[in-house]
Amino acid sequence: MYTKVPVNDEELQHKKIRVTDKELKEILGWETTHIELSRVATPIKVTDIRQQGVSNCFMLAALGSILEKDNDYLNKLLKYNTNDNTVEISLQEDKEVWTYVLDATKIDSLKTNNHTHAAIFLLEKAYALHRILKRDKNDPKKEECDFSLSIQESKGEEIIFSSKLFKIQPQSFEYALEVGDPSIAYRRLGLPADIEIIPRNITLIEFKEMFESPLIILREGKDAFGDDENFFNRSFNQIIDNISLLLKLNALEKETLEESLLNFIAQEKQKRESIIDSIEHHVNVLTQSSPLSLHQNHERVNTLLISLFAGKAPLPEAINIEQIGTRIIESIPQKRGLKLYTTEQNEFFKRISDNLTQNKLVIVGSKEIVGTFQKRSSGVREKNSKGLVSEHAMHVVACYQRGGLKFLLIRNPWGHTVRDYYWKEKRIDNQTVLVLTAHAKTNLNSFSLFHHKEKPRNVVDIKNSTRNLDNKTFDQEFKKGGYFELELTDFTKRFETLTITKDSLATKVENKSTSDFKNFKKEYQEARKTKEQSADRETLGFKINL
Repeated sequence: MYTKVPVNDEELQHKKIRVTDKELKEILGWETTHIELSRVATPIKVTDIRQQGVSNCFMLAALGSILEKDNDYLNKLLKYNTNDNTVEISLQEDKEVWTYVLDATKIDSLKTNNHTHAAIFLLEKAYALHRILKRDKNDPKKEECDFSLSIQESKGEEIIFSSKLFKIQPQSFEYALEVGDPSIAYRRLGLPADIEIIPRNITLIEFKEMFESPLIILREGKDAFGDDENFFNRSFNQIIDNISLLLKLNALEKETLEESLLNFIAQEKQKRESIIDSIEHHVNVLTQSSPLSLHQNHERVNTLLISLFAGKAPLPEAINIEQIGTRIIESIPQKRGLKLYTTEQNEFFKRISDNLTQNKLVIVGSKEIVGTFQKRSSGVREKNSKGLVSEHAMHVVACYQRGGLKFLLIRNPWGHTVRDYYWKEKRIDNQTVLVLTAHAKTNLNSFSLFHHKEKPRNVVDIKNSTRNLDNKTFDQEFKKGGYFELELTDFTKRFETLTITKDSLATKVENKSTSDFKNFKKEYQEARKTKEQSADRETLGFKINL
């Protein structure tokens, strides 16, 4: 039986709100149905979360990351009352705790999730109602109605009974749950968190595009601005800022570049155009190169830098063209599988690892486009591309290195459909290298409205897979639950948001379920590493050493 864990913070104001199924039907039009409560008192496993028809991945990913550490956590949120068949579910809102007393039933909707534990459905019911009362998704163009509810408020020893009139917009259960912010979901589950944009490295094509406007202004010089010297100065300063950011320059290098370009601007237009032509040529040559060739040979980058700093001669000893060139090259992302990572990628990986080590929780969100140039069609909930889903939240379980590659272990709240890799030959700069090619893998025993069952892979596919572990064991124990590895370069290319809890999870419960999973994860990594070392020896004459 769930027992309510009291909140010790005396500053929190508690609100208890009773909402019956009859009221939900009359005011919101929500129908309810019986829910199987035989397992409601049993601990919830992460794999009980099975998102299917409702787009509330942001909430389910937050819940999944919590259950990964403590599958008793819902004891702090949920209390089941056997005497009147109601459930109390507490959600936190800033300095308030809102406890909803609901009938222990499930919302009967056309689109629904496929969870295997009643408590998750009950939590979704309360969360959807809370979002309506808090006006999370109000549309100013839609009409509102009154929803009068009795509230029991308490702060410390004082208890006040009152009736409050909420102005709400009636919404379907699915709409009320759909789309949200993982940091808000964490906060309402009692764990404050911050959401941020993941730093992204620019591609060589973007590098070229970012040079175009500054070079046009430098080519025209002050003449193009007439007598408006202030406007020119602002534009010139912006050029220095942009190029310095692009080239990863420090303060001294930025100052030297500014002196160089000021000397350049002062020259006659004909000479200035000749130098700009040269710089444009070097930019074009650079951006037509592959990241791998630049990593192995800095000459093209250094030539561009010399042309930019040419107006400042001789260069101060502190300006090292080789060092600047190395920083630029190390900021350009490589093909996945080459074991080469940018400085930003390595820093990001370490940050995720450090936070997980501190027992903090991490959610990542994918971009709108995750592998196709075609945007989502109207009416289609989410776009799927080789096991990844656009604008989808998933929680991070672990991150680790193996064989020179860096991986994040992630769980899809769908509980199926994951990304898998296999090695593929690729010709880059007249070299044959092995890169990772992605494909989708769907749990064949899962039912899904959005995905076709994948055809069985042939023996060659399995043999060449980076997994190199018994296929049946891996699927049943790992991927069947929606867990999969994502290589770091692949991740930073296709994900854009990161949510991390501000504080460590206070309670870490070690039970048979979590310990078995950790043991399997360790055995899996060791077996995979051994198999890959063996595969490396077999293909030594084929794979380039990077």
